[in-house]
Amino acid sequence: MVVELFGVQDPSSSERLKANFDQKWRHHLEKQSKHGLLRVLLGTTGSLCVAPVFPKLCFLAASFAQPFLLQRMLRYLASTKEDKNIGYGLIGAFGLVYFIQAVAQSHYGHSINKHVAEIRSILVHAIFQQSLEVSIPGLKDGQVATLVNNDIQLLMDGILDIHETWASILTLPIAIWLLYKQISYA
Repeated sequence: MVVELFGVQDPSSSERLKANFDQKWRHHLEKQSKHGLLRVLLGTTGSLCVAPVFPKLCFLAASFAQPFLLQRMLRYLASTKEDKNIGYGLIGAFGLVYFIQAVAQSHYGHSINKHVAEIRSILVHAIFQQSLEVSIPGLKDGQVATLVNNDIQLLMDGILDIHETWASILTLPIAIWLLYKQISYA
């Protein structure tokens, strides 16, 4: 019996995404709104942009559970009156936390890579369509492709940085509060 992990994405969904982008981009060109490309990309790939949020939150929750488990494990090891089943429960809890972290991190990475691939596909399509209409004197064909690829790669790196930034902004006050809670009892 063969089990598929993730099916191959329907090619027509990518075409619909590009058509949706083209329509929104034409509308933007008529209005000339500020930050147009960003708005059009977010409007086109909005659901893919928020897809990594839940897995990252699960990963952060599991990460914050580790100090509590470690503290409980140390109390268990220091005590001679603890039941042996509590130790087995703690081992299971550690396994569960690491399992949640692994699954959440892999789903987070998959979601970000899918978002990046869709944006790359949209931008390459849009630039290709534009290059058919306009010629740039003094540049050879290969040079244009290199410049486009470098710019798109910088944008893709920025998408990853954005997700890591909001997660860090969320993590910092929680970590400071937990640290304050631990130190205040000392």
